[in-house]
Amino acid sequence: MANITHYKNGTIGFPNSHTLTTIIDDISTAGSSWTSSMPFDYEIENAHITIYGAITGADANITIEVGGVAVAGCAAVVANAGSAAGSTFVFSAPTGGATNEMAENDPLEIITDGASTGAIKAIVNISIRRRA
Repeated sequence: MANITHYKNGTIGFPNSHTLTTIIDDISTAGSSWTSSMPFDYEIENAHITIYGAITGADANITIEVGGVAVAGCAAVVANAGSAAGSTFVFSAPTGGATNEMAENDPLEIITDGASTGAIKAIVNISIRRRA
């Protein structure tokens, strides 16, 4: 499931910013979820993941790819210690360059490593900025 929230240029201080949202059905199963594509070139500004319940066993490592290539520096560790419904984790900021420059119609793939246990849903929000 993917949604896109558009903020018009200058609205609430986010000119040319948009949010891509997707649901991961089970953060503890290795696999991927996809966002919608955008009708313009864009780059990731930041991203967050919120879990629907506690995970156990190990941390879950989450990465973002475009066209099978990891977005450099953009990853999140969902810690199993102290995790609970509503826990939010921040992705590290992309390091920039070619891996953080998505072309028109490129969807993002959210990758889970499957290291944790517990069939827990998660929601991922990715803030993107339109490139000229």
